[in-house]
Amino acid sequence: MDIFKTFKKENKRWVIGVSGGADSMSLLDMCRSNGIFVVAAHVNYRKRSTADRDMNGVQRYCERFSIPFACKIVDEFPKSCNFQNYARQLRYAYYREICDMYQCEGVMVAHQLDDHLETYLLQKKRGAHIRYAGIQPEITLYGLRVVRPLLGYTKQELQEYCHRHHVHYYDDESNFTDHYARNQIRHQVIDKLTYDEKQRMVNEIAAFNEHGKQREERNMALHEEFIQECTSDFLHRLSEGTCLNVLRSFLEMHDIYKVSEPQLRNIRQMLLQKEGNHACRVGNYTLRCEYGMISLTQQSCLGYSYIVHSPAILTTPYFRTVKTGTVIDGVTVSESDFPLTIRNARPGDAISLRFGKKRLNRWFIDRKIPASQREIWPVVENKNGKIIFVVGIGCDIEHFSNNPNLFVLK
Repeated sequence: MDIFKTFKKENKRWVIGVSGGADSMSLLDMCRSNGIFVVAAHVNYRKRSTADRDMNGVQRYCERFSIPFACKIVDEFPKSCNFQNYARQLRYAYYREICDMYQCEGVMVAHQLDDHLETYLLQKKRGAHIRYAGIQPEITLYGLRVVRPLLGYTKQELQEYCHRHHVHYYDDESNFTDHYARNQIRHQVIDKLTYDEKQRMVNEIAAFNEHGKQREERNMALHEEFIQECTSDFLHRLSEGTCLNVLRSFLEMHDIYKVSEPQLRNIRQMLLQKEGNHACRVGNYTLRCEYGMISLTQQSCLGYSYIVHSPAILTTPYFRTVKTGTVIDGVTVSESDFPLTIRNARPGDAISLRFGKKRLNRWFIDRKIPASQREIWPVVENKNGKIIFVVGIGCDIEHFSNNPNLFVLK
């Protein structure tokens, strides 16, 4: 119970994810009895006939002890989705919403020792490269601090706690089936282990993680270097296992957690390409490798367009205009050119230069401009819709002089 004394001493508010089972009801009661300010958050998916029973039971407990109770009822789900993954994302998004509402430190969840052992056995069964064996006591998930204070308790101990302290709890009947791999391991392996056998497995996990801690520290140092460089050359210098760890850390930094081992290996193969442009979707992001340069963008640019009525100073997320600069950054405009339109490059754009017409797409390819940059490359049109200037190329032949009066910088 020392961990709850620490939480009490910190005097911070916490959200608790409460399903109504023995684990989460024990956690809720332990926090209450130790004087920790908590908000109980319950998500009712209504996938079982007893779902409302669980919700009402949690609410009654909270009303009895004047604990703030927040509940989200979900009646509809996407037709084609992995329910477990979808429910998990929805649940943590709701926890984050409640954390913000009550200005809480983070969320406590009731994973316990049996869950810890099940996760470890699942990891071994899948043959995945394990960065951390079992369940971590504390992580940041979807930008939210998540702590698990019950990892030292078995499920049986938490059930006994509820009986001893007269805390009602409600079993999720779906846990009694073997429909999920986790349930199979629970019923066929974990439930048959003695307390001493569980402790030996706990020690095995701890030894693995202690050894891996030093390895993880090295990986994090490499991750920081990768963020600075973001190139295929950097990844080529790493062993396959280290490279996969660095890439996973890179994705998790952008709240991308659900990436399978095979998918991560495919991503690595794509990013090792030094020639050409390659891209793939990862979560809500597009991961690109363009001529050996790696980038991760949340969405493609939908286009922009700014109207300019005079050679004024203008700053935007895509370009800026200034009073002075080099000849290649400038264009000589007259009153007959206004209003100007400064927009992003589009397919088919071309500009007339002294040596002939130059298509932007060809120039992008010759200069190996990444696709993510092409989408936002600044182009200047006069009022007649003629392209008179492109950043990096310069102005067309009609608007060239040694004393330009408008400078456009990317």
